[in-house]
Amino acid sequence: MRNASQIQARSAQAIPAQANAPKAEPRSLLGWIWGSYLRAALMPLVLVELALIALFLHSNALVRDENLSAMRGVARDQLGRTARQEAETLNATLVGIGSSAALLARQAEVAFGTPWRAPPEEAERYAWGPGGSWHTTRDIGLGAAFYSGIVPIGEAERAKALRLAQLDPLLKNLKLTNPLIVQTYLNTRDSLNRIYPYFDVSTQYAERMDIPSFNFYYEADASHNPGRGTVWTDVYVDPAGSGWMASAIAPAYVDGTLEGVAGVDITVGSFVDRIAALELPWNGYAVLLNRDGVILALPPAAERDFALSELTTHRYDEAIRADTFKPDDFNIFRRADLRPLAALIGGSDAGTGTITLGDPRLASWATIGETGWRLLVMAPESSIFADATALKERFDRIGLMLIAGVTLFYACFFALLYRRAQAMSHAISRPLREIDRLTDRIGSGDDLDPDTGAGIHRAPGFDILELERTAHRVIDMGQRIATQRRAIAATTDTLEERNRLLATLLDTVPVPLFVLDPTGRYIVCNGHFARFAGVARDGVVGMTPTDLFGADWAQFTRDASLGSSDPAGGPAADNGQGGILQYEAVLRNAGEGEERTVMVGEAVFRGADGAIAGRVGTFFDVTEAQRGADILRRAKEQAEAADRSKSEFLANMSHELRTPLNAIIGYAEMLAEDAEDRGDQSYVPDLEKIRGSGKHLLALINDILDLSKIEAGRMSVDITPFDVDQLIEEVGAMSSPLAEANGNRLVLDVDGNGDDGIGILLTDQTKVRQVLLNLIGNACKFTSGGTVRLSARCLPGARPAVEFRVSDTGIGMTPEQLSRLFRRFTQADTSTTRRYGGSGLGLAISRHFADMLGGRITVSSEPGKGSTFTLTLPATRPAGASAGESSASRGPGLDDDALAALAGDSDTGAEAPASRGGTIRVLMIDDDPRLHDAVDAALERGRAAHASAVSVMILHAFGGSEGLRMARALRPDLLVLDAELRCHDGQSLPESLLTDFDMACPPQILLVPSGSEPIPFNLLADAAECLAKPASAEAIADAIHRVSSLGMVSSEPEAPSGCDVLVVDDDASARDLLRRTLERAGFKVIEAEDGLGAIDLMRTHRPLVVVLDLGMPAPDGFQVLDLIRGDRRLNDTPIVVVTALDVDDERTVRMDGLVDRVLRKGAYERDDLVRTVRRLVVGEQADRELASLMIRSGEAVTGGVD
Repeated sequence: MRNASQIQARSAQAIPAQANAPKAEPRSLLGWIWGSYLRAALMPLVLVELALIALFLHSNALVRDENLSAMRGVARDQLGRTARQEAETLNATLVGIGSSAALLARQAEVAFGTPWRAPPEEAERYAWGPGGSWHTTRDIGLGAAFYSGIVPIGEAERAKALRLAQLDPLLKNLKLTNPLIVQTYLNTRDSLNRIYPYFDVSTQYAERMDIPSFNFYYEADASHNPGRGTVWTDVYVDPAGSGWMASAIAPAYVDGTLEGVAGVDITVGSFVDRIAALELPWNGYAVLLNRDGVILALPPAAERDFALSELTTHRYDEAIRADTFKPDDFNIFRRADLRPLAALIGGSDAGTGTITLGDPRLASWATIGETGWRLLVMAPESSIFADATALKERFDRIGLMLIAGVTLFYACFFALLYRRAQAMSHAISRPLREIDRLTDRIGSGDDLDPDTGAGIHRAPGFDILELERTAHRVIDMGQRIATQRRAIAATTDTLEERNRLLATLLDTVPVPLFVLDPTGRYIVCNGHFARFAGVARDGVVGMTPTDLFGADWAQFTRDASLGSSDPAGGPAADNGQGGILQYEAVLRNAGEGEERTVMVGEAVFRGADGAIAGRVGTFFDVTEAQRGADILRRAKEQAEAADRSKSEFLANMSHELRTPLNAIIGYAEMLAEDAEDRGDQSYVPDLEKIRGSGKHLLALINDILDLSKIEAGRMSVDITPFDVDQLIEEVGAMSSPLAEANGNRLVLDVDGNGDDGIGILLTDQTKVRQVLLNLIGNACKFTSGGTVRLSARCLPGARPAVEFRVSDTGIGMTPEQLSRLFRRFTQADTSTTRRYGGSGLGLAISRHFADMLGGRITVSSEPGKGSTFTLTLPATRPAGASAGESSASRGPGLDDDALAALAGDSDTGAEAPASRGGTIRVLMIDDDPRLHDAVDAALERGRAAHASAVSVMILHAFGGSEGLRMARALRPDLLVLDAELRCHDGQSLPESLLTDFDMACPPQILLVPSGSEPIPFNLLADAAECLAKPASAEAIADAIHRVSSLGMVSSEPEAPSGCDVLVVDDDASARDLLRRTLERAGFKVIEAEDGLGAIDLMRTHRPLVVVLDLGMPAPDGFQVLDLIRGDRRLNDTPIVVVTALDVDDERTVRMDGLVDRVLRKGAYERDDLVRTVRRLVVGEQADRELASLMIRSGEAVTGGVD
């Protein structure tokens, strides 16, 4: 309960705060109610109504737009369909008319060669014209004839004219059978015209009319119509007096000579009538265009849009003497105002679009196949969208009516609400004034306590229930205030009594307690604190910690982690979190007279207003606890020293055990190979047993060391991306001999995400391989004559995983045996250990590895049926998994800039590098890195079979341009190249090599694709051998040996120089084993038994590669590495570390960038060592030859000036 002083203090604080606040302008109750109406009710309603009206109008616009879009689509489809249908109909009509012209031409060809005697009435109706023409003079129901005077007319010409009169019945019948045909005629090459129906040709035609000069003749001649088919002319003025028309004409050939042209005429008026008669929707019309954009037929409805009047008739004031075509105004491609229409139809055969001709119009066109003319159908959009526009206008009127109605409604509604607000404000303000008067009386000190019998006891009555209740509560509040005033005095007396009780309770707490005010001075403490400080309790009040305990207390508080000292010498008032501030201090106990270590704890407490009111604290003696902690720390240090001793012992033992075991295994392998080479097989089984026992003991040592590292927490994880499918193949290859030893069949089953298999996984490849080898080894060991299956698959889901499963058909296990399966040094039972052997560590280590990789191993088994071990790992994928090319696969590692420099200086006369003495240098150029590695392995395997042959050093290039640069710079003795590779200039690699080397090109082994384009003969002729792709690595290696042995490759005698390999090891047997292994592979080897001797030999012999042991006496292998890399003359020498030491993370970091390869004794195969050394030797040879060549090239350029 708050006391009176606190209430008064808060009131005093609240009044100034309110006084300082910005004062708002008072408002009347009516204004406040009316404003609330506007903000809370009226404005939202108005906005909603406006939004609805806007939504209505917007929806109307959307509906209108959707209707227009739909109608436009329907109109486009319908107009397009109409254009196509009418074009097809018109095409059929024109095809029929064209067929009539073709029929007339064929009959004319017959008539030209058929004798015919004309009837007397035919022969008697001809007369001569004044200009030498010969023509008919009267109508006998057939056609008319006109022989122009432009050519001399003799007896033969008149006989031909009468002979062709036999075509008149056909001309008449063609005209009468087709109402669209207005004239049929035949024109000859010497200007004879026979035409139906009859008219007075002497008055219509010019006397010397040149008929072949008109388009209705020459467009059918051989130059214009080489196909001799029926063609249609453009619209022209008919010389025969029929006005504007178009003709279907067909040539008549006799013995290959064009004798005449048969024609059928259709007037433009016929086209116009036909087009105008089309029933098109939406007030549409059709226009007929020819291939060149000339309007052939323009109906009256279109004349206003095109600003043209169709030409259907012609005034024949004089005879037509030449072609008369429609003017350019009828060509849409030549009129500026019709360019949009010309651009729309363009060169397309059919289509639909929108064009503006006065008003927007929808246009659709289709091509008439017979003539190439285009039928254009157009309809005004105003007609198409008339219904949608009317509907839109109707909805717009409705929207305006809605706006007017809503405006009128809200005007009335606002007036009504204003009157209601006035009434409500009056009903509320009157009671409030009464309540205000009542509170003034209470504030003035009227006693409202009913027990005193004075003051106000009843509230006035109001119409509003809440206000009447408020008045009653104000009266009740005044009565309670009077009661509380009396209670405050009683409470104060009670609090003083409780404070005295609290002080007594503090004295009963067995640890020092104290309370500090915000300034850092003591306001209260218990007796234990006063005795510790050596001051009376009353004397402590008002002092600071510095006054009692000196400057040490302030130093301790400054060093505290949760705060800093304040000016009074105490810790910070608050740590920002309201927690306890703890710190350790050494204080003098005045009661005991000695210094004690204490743990101090302080916490702030806050007043009712939230401000910090002080700090309460305590401390307790931790001197004895610290002495015990010191004893435990020393014991821990002793345990860690023992653990380091154990680790050093294991590391030394691993070196001392692995080194002789490596020698035992290596010598056993070499002796077995020697025995096989001599054909003595009797010792081979025993040697294999020695080798197997050594391998077994070495595996046991490795397991024990791995287990020791796991227990010590020093086993690390090397996360790298790797190909799961390739790993499974490697594990299968490594496990096959073990499976075959017990007569088992090893099956590999990979179920990936398609043809690419499982793909790339991001985890520790070495540990995954070791786990799989352990599981397969166990399966093969406990299975005889059965099947061991290694399968892998992807597990999809929220957390994708990869599952490896090793199952066998072996002896299986009971549930009791499964319960202790993963215990260290434990197998199923003692009989199993005696029968099958084993240390019981493999599965325990495998489970540890699985846990480290975030996976798990589970097992299921049934006695007599076999067991299944399942390894599940998280399917973590790298961000960009792509098969990267290792630097080692590039063979010598030639630098592109160095090669480019050498290639650029090839014309300086510098001598090309000669082959290393007795060694054939082979440059293999192919874009498949796997083939390069396979050829290396095949050459390695074939060295024993070709022991008498010269040594082969193979260099590698992986592209056409790269190979060309290397060939230019290195001048190899033999080339192995893919004939399909090309250089940057697009030329094939063989052609580029032939161009560069000319007659000095080294022998080539071409890898030729089968079934593709043939290789040029000159390239095949220059090749030493050709192998069909895909060629195996063994075939390529054999070809290299064959070409080398045939003497096609020249090599220079060996020049005395250094050595190939320097072996550095303090163990004589290990050093001897390495030397013999490398010498058997053809290397020249020297030895050093310590690091200093190795440095001396490197300076005198300059070896190409150094094979170094780490576990040597001073200087050890790491120091030797530092010495070599610190020597400018030796720092580029490749180094291979072969060690029995357990290389941990720290040692790996020390060797990072200093060595090229690390091999652990007993864990590597001799072939791996030989391949590694050979690759490094080849690379170092190439690098040194390049350096020598660059020096010689520089000397050639500078004339030998240094």
